[in-house]
Amino acid sequence: MNHRPTTVELSSDIWQHFDAVKNGRVYDLTYEYFGMSATFKYPQALEELQPILYPESDEDTQKAKEASDNAQKKAKDSDATEKYNEQQSK
Repeated sequence: MNHRPTTVELSSDIWQHFDAVKNGRVYDLTYEYFGMSATFKYPQALEELQPILYPESDEDTQKAKEASDNAQKKAKDSDATEKYNEQQSK
């Protein structure tokens, strides 16, 4: 099971030694670009990764955070975690 730590979990001591957490560089990725699917969208995925992996400006950092926020909202709105947990409990 893949598990992305929540904001609350990231604030716990266990995550604090990671540089990405220390520097506020933990991002959600858009499922449609990075999820397992036969319709993987390489150009869009690479465009989303560029400002995360190679930020060249404050604008890139902001773009990465906005993409992460959008991905997180879409994931929350999809109820995917709840659906997955329901299936696992059957």
